[in-house]
Parts: sequence; structure tokens; C-alpha cells
Amino acid sequence: LEADEPQVPIRTIRRAALGRTVEWDSSERHDLRVLIRRGVLEQAVAEAAEAPEREVAGFLLGHLCRDVDVRDLFLWVTCHVPAEGTEATGTSVTFTAQTWARAREVIAWRDEGEIFAGWVHSHPFRFCSECPTPPKPDCVGKVLFFSPEDHFLMEVTFAQPFMVALM
Repeated sequence: LEADEPQVPIRTIRRAALGRTVEWDSSERHDLRVLIRRGVLEQAVAEAAEAPEREVAGFLLGHLCRDVDVRDLFLWVTCHVPAEGTEATGTSVTFTAQTWARAREVIAWRDEGEIFAGWVHSHPFRFCSECPTPPKPDCVGKVLFFSPEDHFLMEVTFAQPFMVALM
């Protein structure tokens, strides 16, 4: 018997038609390219800034796509959905049934065929007064990390190989 694996729709699109892109970091040829609308990043950062004392989370929606020009797969993240109804503290965030229901409502309301592409969350932070702008890498490393709980959530809940996590 074979397990019923969920079928993930793949959109055929010309990646160049999405406009100018900026590479965030270096990638290897075999890496799945991830394109994220700038507004998605701005919304996630703004939401985290509104609650610096606790963790904040959200869902990433988008499309798994195949570039018609080069035939490569890529993930196109098109929407950030704030995770409403979470149970959040300074050290954790828990998605509730209400959180998932709201995200599914947004998917239905947008009616763009988007799928869950991953998640985003913040850790409470304040850089020390000695940190320059931009902050030193060792200062950034103290606030930008995946906790064991974050790894577990990613492995269990956002387990599709194309799903991403931002913090």
C-alpha cells in the first residue's frame, strides 16, 4: 500500500515576469530558489516590532512554481498572514485551532490558489547599547536562531521539502 501523499499544485510561470529580484545570500545550483515579495517581509518585520516583548508568528502563503524558460522549480511567497489567536510568551508561540482556521479563511478569501509555503516568527530582542548599526554578527546570532522547539515545529508542521521558515 502506498500512503496518500498530498498533491501540491505547481504553477507554470515565467520567473522573469515577476520583476527584478535581489539575491539575499549565495545559493548552490541545486538549492530551491525562494522569491519573497518585499511587502511580505515588511509586514512580518512590522508585526514583530509591534510586540518586542513576546514572540510573534505568521503563515507564509504562496505558490510552488516551474519557470517556463529554464524549467527550474522555485517557491514564490506572496502573502504573510499574521497568526491570530496564538498563545505567545517571551520564549514561545503556539498555533491554536483558531490560528489555523483564520489562515484557511484568508486562503479562501484571497482565492488565488495559494498554499501554505511556511511560517515566520520572531524572538523578543533588543540589541545592546554597544552594538553598532548594522549590528555585529555575534549580536545578531543571539536573537536570530532556531530553538529546538522551532526545529520540531518545522519538521512536524511545515514538513514539505519546499516549505521555508523566516525569523
